[in-house]
Amino acid sequence: VRHGMQTTAQGELRHTTHIVESARKMRLPELVHCGALYLFHKFRAGEYADELDPSVVAPTCIYLASKLQDFPTELRVIVTTYFHVLHKRVPLSEQYLELKETIVNCELLLLRAFNFDVHIPLPFKDMLHYLYALEQSRPFGDGTAPQRTFQHIAQLSWTLLADAFHSQVVLSYHTGELAVAAIHLACLMLGYRLPVPHGSQWWHCFVPGLTVEVLEKMVAAMLTVYETEQDSHHPDGGGDGSSAARDSSGRDLAAKDTGMLEQTVSLG
Repeated sequence: VRHGMQTTAQGELRHTTHIVESARKMRLPELVHCGALYLFHKFRAGEYADELDPSVVAPTCIYLASKLQDFPTELRVIVTTYFHVLHKRVPLSEQYLELKETIVNCELLLLRAFNFDVHIPLPFKDMLHYLYALEQSRPFGDGTAPQRTFQHIAQLSWTLLADAFHSQVVLSYHTGELAVAAIHLACLMLGYRLPVPHGSQWWHCFVPGLTVEVLEKMVAAMLTVYETEQDSHHPDGGGDGSSAARDSSGRDLAAKDTGMLEQTVSLG
């Protein structure tokens, strides 16, 4: 069962990696990348997931997300870029019109599957708001370079959130919870401990009902992205060796030792 689950996760990671690689080649903002990934997961988690080829759903999500994020991109550009990401060095000829028409039809099917609810909740603003609030209450760092520490935490938190969109964890929790998990994990990875109010946790002023147990589950789910990426390099993994971390953020976070990352899951 575990092998089947891993294979499925690697397959989903392959599609999400294609989405990000295509979006980056088109120089689309990262919010469009994440929006497309969110829509992809939303459809794949729904009851109609098996009725459409994910290789068609993926570019359709880019097309739809680009419009929803106020960065509309010509369908012609999306079709040609995604095709060349999927099929290296294969000329696009008569398949162009077929794929273009398929994406147009797929967009209508996605909208119906979503019941025309295409709101894309993104946690990046929440994360920055929480960090700025924490910085105002008590500057980061050891007193010598607090701004540098703040920037490191913010950059790594952003990266972790962007990479989290390679999994369905973004469907399971609201943006405030995801923002807290990313900040917490970033601080653990950087060796920085946030001040804890007496009898409480630092995040309770932002997300009052969030428990340590739920936070642990979120952190573990976020780390699963890197574990799945590493499994794709294993001879039995069947993956193509693509890195979610490199594609979404430009940082080779997935190359970090998985054991070290797993140690950060425990909040004790």
